[in-house]
Amino acid sequence: MQKKTKGLVAGVAGGALLLGTAGTFALWSDTDTIGRAEITGGAFKLTAPAMSWAEYEIDEVGEGKELDGSGDSTLKIVPGVVLKGKTTISTELSGDHLAAELKIDGVETQPEWLDITWQLEGSEAGEGWTTTLTPASAGTTELSVAIQLKEQGGKYSTVKDKTWGPENIEVTLEQLPPSSTLPQP
Repeated sequence: MQKKTKGLVAGVAGGALLLGTAGTFALWSDTDTIGRAEITGGAFKLTAPAMSWAEYEIDEVGEGKELDGSGDSTLKIVPGVVLKGKTTISTELSGDHLAAELKIDGVETQPEWLDITWQLEGSEAGEGWTTTLTPASAGTTELSVAIQLKEQGGKYSTVKDKTWGPENIEVTLEQLPPSSTLPQP
């Protein structure tokens, strides 16, 4: 046989041998499982209950009385008495890089026959009052109001059957854009 023929026969035999063992040829293999990377959802909540009359003080005497907070609509204000009401605004913020703006609107509407003073946590509050909250500073905030009849030239106007009550006060909690500069919870 010639060398070419011998080479061809050897090549065909080698190819047949490779094809015949193709099912038993093994490659390396390995398996692993990726562990769980857990996250927890944050929280964002605002609660603003109705205001109730809490106490009254008698001008010049300095004496006062706590009321039961029931919001009794039969209270009748007279000259020399300061009536105080309050509510507790609750905020819940939970999350990384979370900040929110707490805003109070609607406190400027008052009738001409009353002197009305609003306070938020003991500081005077006015229309459009805002503060920035983080998870560390969220919680409860007390909004209070003190009212008394307005004196005009040493006299008080007739207020029979006139009514006023704190209403339509809008409290808003709005998330601010996330920031990496905020303190962490």
